[in-house]
Amino acid sequence: MKRLVLISFLLLLTSVCLFPQTQLLRVGNAAQFFNDPGVEYLNLTVDTVIINGKEYFKIKNNYSPWVNPDYFQISYERIEGDSVHFILSSTNSDSLLFNFNWFPGEIVRSDTDGNYIRLETLDSIKIKTTFTFNDTIYYLGERWININTGDTMSVLPATTELSKNFGRLILGMWTAMNGVKINEVRYGSVLPYPEELKFSLDSIYVPTTMDTGSVFIVNNSDYDVRIDSVISAGGFYGYRGWFTLPQSELWFYLNRTLPNDWMDTLGIIISPHDSVKVSFYAVDLCPICYSDVQDYFIDTLRFVFTYNYYQNYEYDFSRSIQISGEGHPSSIEQADDNPSKFNLYQNYPNPFNPDTKIKFTIPSVGTSSVGTSLMKFPQFVQLKVYDILGKEVATLINEEKQAGFYEINFNASSVSRRISSGIYFYQLRAGSFIQTKKMILLR
Repeated sequence: MKRLVLISFLLLLTSVCLFPQTQLLRVGNAAQFFNDPGVEYLNLTVDTVIINGKEYFKIKNNYSPWVNPDYFQISYERIEGDSVHFILSSTNSDSLLFNFNWFPGEIVRSDTDGNYIRLETLDSIKIKTTFTFNDTIYYLGERWININTGDTMSVLPATTELSKNFGRLILGMWTAMNGVKINEVRYGSVLPYPEELKFSLDSIYVPTTMDTGSVFIVNNSDYDVRIDSVISAGGFYGYRGWFTLPQSELWFYLNRTLPNDWMDTLGIIISPHDSVKVSFYAVDLCPICYSDVQDYFIDTLRFVFTYNYYQNYEYDFSRSIQISGEGHPSSIEQADDNPSKFNLYQNYPNPFNPDTKIKFTIPSVGTSSVGTSLMKFPQFVQLKVYDILGKEVATLINEEKQAGFYEINFNASSVSRRISSGIYFYQLRAGSFIQTKKMILLR
């Protein structure tokens, strides 16, 4: 009998080692927890990053994202092999969270509190049905040892449960996992969260005020989500457009907010794993003249979504996307083999990420350095990129150029230092000629 028990235990430990643990450490997977005061929070794996030459999963720990989506913390975790779970500490080094090859009786962590040593130990390992069948569960217990007397006090029952597949199921006596989303499949209860509402593009670009730009809003959750309103962050521009619905189109004019009355709602339902297209076909750069009309525009549109859950309770959250474009139709003249004047054209596309093209012309006639007029000669040309503070970002040209029409590509990812989204300036210098234009980088 003892031999049978030993063989069974060894088989259990072998099964523990065969499969990689905690499926949550996969980009896109999430776990929802319930805390006793009545607050639910979400852990979401959002990305992978390389730190100190090792790959970590970036975890967004969002405390009640449905009420306060901007309140979150970021942690970095990794699995070494298939069993050793590390978290990046404040000193930028690995801190051991758990080793899934540990045996019962192993001390998981130890610390001192006054006259007591607090021990967290692995009490037992069992096979249990959780969100899936035959999950391996590790039960952790807490013990306090009096340093002076040696007396031991146990905290019962075990205060922490770890799932091999899903990570922490129970933390302390007050926090429990409601559900998980693994590889797009929900197990248990996981409410839709902001990251499940995605835009098909990173940003919307409208080439001119009378051109069209559009984007799909995709609902990757398993629930109906309603678009309640759209809010212009800048509030300087007006937008004409439409929502494309399964059976119809809803036309709108957006100036600051849509709808205009805060008590109204758009009421556009996006079904589970479906999408709605929103298009902009005209942009009014100065609907009531809050600002001077520019030769470009840039704004952020915030879409507010509502989800109804249970019977009479609903919560809302939002996602934002940048929209930008040119304020006037393109006025680039046809290229001339023998241009008669200097010209620096607007870059295209603008905004850009990460590439854009810059065109300019060098004239075939001018005045030489010795005062001879109407004479064809090479020009020393500089084309540089600056940030909004006037610091040089890149030198694109720094040499003599013959007369003609030129086009050069600027790649924002190729500069020596990483530059972020924002407004930049590119400047052409040739003799006494200086011309500067704006461009927008959208990461």
